Amino acid sequence: MALTTNCKEIIYIGITGHDRGTGKITEEALKSLQKDKKRGTSFLKYLNLIDQRGGSKFTKACKALTKSRSILAIDVGRTDGDGIAASFVASMTGGEDTSIWFGGKMVPESTGYGFY
Repeated sequence: MALTTNCKEIIYIGITGHDRGTGKITEEALKSLQKDKKRGTSFLKYLNLIDQRGGSKFTKACKALTKSRSILAIDVGRTDGDGIAASFVASMTGGEDTSIWFGGKMVPESTGYGFY
């Protein structure tokens, strides 16, 4: 997540996989955002990390990161679409198996927290 080093006021980052392969964001990247408070992520409100490899360590890292950063939401899960456009539309319309982490908890996607 070196992107946050040079773009200190970034508020939204979307890094997704696709139907033929998963993304490569790992729990280590999320842990680095949690540990390095000087990295400039104070403005970061939303991480769209759909179609990553995931797993229990990734889930724990999402929980810990959103618990430590009160304004950050992380959208994770899998989509059924063919390509990034279909994945984006599916994630915006609820046509996928995704969850949002906010405040260290999974919250319904229809909560209206104003993530974007």
